[in-house]
Amino acid sequence: MKNSLQTSVQDLMGNFADSITVLFPILKRAEIVDENLEGYDGWDLVSESLYEALVKDSIKCSLSQTDREEVSIPKYGFDLNSVKGESFIKISTELPSEAGKVFCFIRYGTSPKLHKIPSVVIVKEVLSDESLSEFRVLQSPDVKYTCSLFIKGQRRIIDKMTIEN
Repeated sequence: MKNSLQTSVQDLMGNFADSITVLFPILKRAEIVDENLEGYDGWDLVSESLYEALVKDSIKCSLSQTDREEVSIPKYGFDLNSVKGESFIKISTELPSEAGKVFCFIRYGTSPKLHKIPSVVIVKEVLSDESLSEFRVLQSPDVKYTCSLFIKGQRRIIDKMTIEN
């Protein structure tokens, strides 16, 4: 019997952030990650595995088999210079200073002022030619996540989805 899950990119990213929140004290105690959510090989392995399982694979499972094979979403924390011809996690915000801007999710981070792990989102602004700006920091409660898919030469934004199990 097939099961299906109704979800959204916002929910998937929330699940990923929650998984980091739960594992953070353990990984910090093991010196795999520091208080800024930065680490080395062990942290890269854990964070990318969670991101792939909770976000990337879920998005792909909502697509047709042929589209699934074509979509490639960048790895967690991967520093891109452009999203031209690439799929990516798209961020927008209602903050007046950022109105109308589109951002590409890179990774989560922390802020000493906020006592939540993760508390900030490390992003790059998507410019008109689809190149990316330098790193920027947004407060995580202020962002809206969607996915900008690039499939068969066309860009398509998804938010809500059905994942077939």
